[in-house]
Amino acid sequence: MSIVELPEDVLEILDMVQGETYEEKIRILAVEKVQSDLEECNRGILKYESKYGMTFEEFKDLWDKGEIKDKYSTEVEADYIEWEALEMEKRHWLSLLRRLKT
Repeated sequence: MSIVELPEDVLEILDMVQGETYEEKIRILAVEKVQSDLEECNRGILKYESKYGMTFEEFKDLWDKGEIKDKYSTEVEADYIEWEALEMEKRHWLSLLRRLKT
């Protein structure tokens, strides 16, 4: 465990957060931050799922088979790269969330 000195204004804010101890309060804030980032990630993923009418795994499968129209256009390639990054980021946030909640 680490010991951290916090300024009075931060302690004042922490006093408004639910939880018994500062450790519990900080954990709650960390969980809320990860959940917020996860929601933002999911919004990005939904944008691509709506645009292409499928999940990333389905899109990747078609991509690998050469069945995506205009596969090498700047737009489609950029979408693939960003969508894949969002999926990786989602796995990261979910893993972190699991660890924070145990």
